[in-house]
Amino acid sequence: MDGSAGAAEETSLGRSAFAEFLGTAGIVVFGAGAVITTTIGLEATGVALASGLAVAAMVATAFPASGGHLNPAVTIGLLATSRLDAMRAGVYVMAQILGAIVGAFVLRALMPGIIYDAAGGGVPALAPSFEAAKAAGIEALLSFFWVLAYIVGSGRRRQGSHLVSLSIGLLVTAGVLVFGAFSGAAMNPARWIGPAFAAGTWTDWYVWSAGPLVGGLVGAVVARALFAPSRVPDEAS
Repeated sequence: MDGSAGAAEETSLGRSAFAEFLGTAGIVVFGAGAVITTTIGLEATGVALASGLAVAAMVATAFPASGGHLNPAVTIGLLATSRLDAMRAGVYVMAQILGAIVGAFVLRALMPGIIYDAAGGGVPALAPSFEAAKAAGIEALLSFFWVLAYIVGSGRRRQGSHLVSLSIGLLVTAGVLVFGAFSGAAMNPARWIGPAFAAGTWTDWYVWSAGPLVGGLVGAVVARALFAPSRVPDEAS
């Protein structure tokens, strides 16, 4: 059994869901908050570091209680490859989305209105004249690697939390550095839907919803295919 499933089984569903709620809220607070802060001078490197460090910290924090999914693409990928039951998956996704919305409204309440509005509430956005289809492809690609890294790393019982948080945190940092200017590099439907709900901005919604979910599903399938049946991440030590 993989590390995420083991953690989930040892913790009540309510506590696991609360961990997913808090962790995803934290990702939105720091990720979207960094984007908002660009209006007063924070540069792209700062946004990438803030986003990646927040993801690493939140995944490590939530991992013992829930497995630290903090991303519907991860949860649905695990569900589709029979690593997670439907009930737990549904509760996790709802907790992630609710956490993202609450985190976004916290930002809206605490940030100066003029700065919040100038940054569009930290909602991921396309570069001017950049094609939405290409942006969806970017989000799918980044989410593919997020889910792949999660499944492979969480299969290591003793080191799962450290491997997952470090690898995904570094991946998010690199993703924002390389692709943030084009698609926002959300690579997580919750990272988009929370700020979008708070700001009332739904333009090109499928880029940050369908893109990551498709990429995550492919990542989950590839992660399983990388291992022989006797050595899948679920059973690795």
